[in-house]
Amino acid sequence: MRVLLSKGVKMGLERKFLDWDRPLVDWAREFLLAKSGGAADLEKTLVVVPTRQAGRRLRDALAFACAERGISLFPPLVTTPAFFLRPFDTEREASALLTQAVWAETLCATDVKRLGALFPVAPPAQDWNWALRMGARIQALRETLADGGLGLSLVCERKTDALQEPERWRDIAALERAYLKRMETTGRLDPCSRKLNRSLNPERPADIERIVVIATPDPTRLMVQALETLAKSMPVDILVYAPGTLAEAFDAWGRPVPGIWRARRLEIPDVANNLALAGGPTDQARRVVELAKAGAWGPADLAVGAPDSELTPYLAAAFEREELRVY
Repeated sequence: MRVLLSKGVKMGLERKFLDWDRPLVDWAREFLLAKSGGAADLEKTLVVVPTRQAGRRLRDALAFACAERGISLFPPLVTTPAFFLRPFDTEREASALLTQAVWAETLCATDVKRLGALFPVAPPAQDWNWALRMGARIQALRETLADGGLGLSLVCERKTDALQEPERWRDIAALERAYLKRMETTGRLDPCSRKLNRSLNPERPADIERIVVIATPDPTRLMVQALETLAKSMPVDILVYAPGTLAEAFDAWGRPVPGIWRARRLEIPDVANNLALAGGPTDQARRVVELAKAGAWGPADLAVGAPDSELTPYLAAAFEREELRVY
């Protein structure tokens, strides 16, 4: 098994490059079973994969390999990046309904004239219905920022020209402070604040002594923050599905470095046979199905990438006519 290593920038963090000459699931299986003797004891390993389907394929591959070798398998905990964001203790976290109610109460009690940047024109009626709609919009903004590891206060503190209409951001942040103060009176915790706090102070999963992240090229900022903390107390392996010669094209977390990939030329071998031309979306979808049927692949071996989302329904319909399910 050829695995090229590259030390990460964080304590306990290490990148490992898996070449493109074999299916990823084969590399991942061999990596996890590399030190197995009479049994594959992976119970103390947490494996992160990009999707639940990837997790199912990996678990199947591990089970089949151990059966062929005649050894016992104590499987790892296989999960997706969302694992690091889920609350381990939900009893004190505010529900979506309570969050809506607190936002509505906050907005109804706010003097919108003092928030002229956010409300240059006062609402026709500062009633409960208006407050529910406005609160939902602000909460959706907070959730989007939290997924990127940011809070409203942090956005306002950043000195950057990219921040448009800073006065409006400051008004929203003032509303957030009022909302959080009112939430405290309920005895519950705000979900967005908890999400940010969990990423900075993640709870170490029980009995887990090692984390392996497999081919997850777009981890959320919250996941990265959580792993940065966990890497200080346990080994974290980042498996990158690319040859080691491209090490500089990926950062410490296996994320592609945009500047390098923008300048990279994609070489298509045997252009005459590997580049197929078709007209409209119907012809393109039909041609893709023809190519898929001509190859010696099973449905689980084939991935189709559509750079234009409008082509997707045509592709799905073409495959469904062949009784092949697509995702």
